[in-house]
Amino acid sequence: MVVSGGQDFGLHCSEADIMADYLSAHGLEPDRLIREDRSTSTEENLLFSRRLLEQQGVSAGDPLVLVTSDFHLVRAKRIARKAGFQAVSGAGAPTPLYLRYNAWLREYFAFISGWVLREY
Repeated sequence: MVVSGGQDFGLHCSEADIMADYLSAHGLEPDRLIREDRSTSTEENLLFSRRLLEQQGVSAGDPLVLVTSDFHLVRAKRIARKAGFQAVSGAGAPTPLYLRYNAWLREYFAFISGWVLREY
């Protein structure tokens, strides 16, 4: 399992470290986790993770389950395909109600922008 995400502004650790700590605390063996902690965008998440998976013998043609926020899943799957992953399915984590409207609105414009800029 790859957890992916660099250090965001104002954080003292990477997103990958936060996810790895959570998964380890909930029973996943730490040696089953691969940390990608340099990325600053979804595109980098997927490109850097692809390299790490290939080092473990997992090809871009192997099935991949992409887990992200529910509002981000459609765009993230498109970016994954552009990054070379060929068999992508997804699972979206529910966004809390108090964040939902802002998150979906932001993603709406990010989706259009990504399409216009040919990010996928």
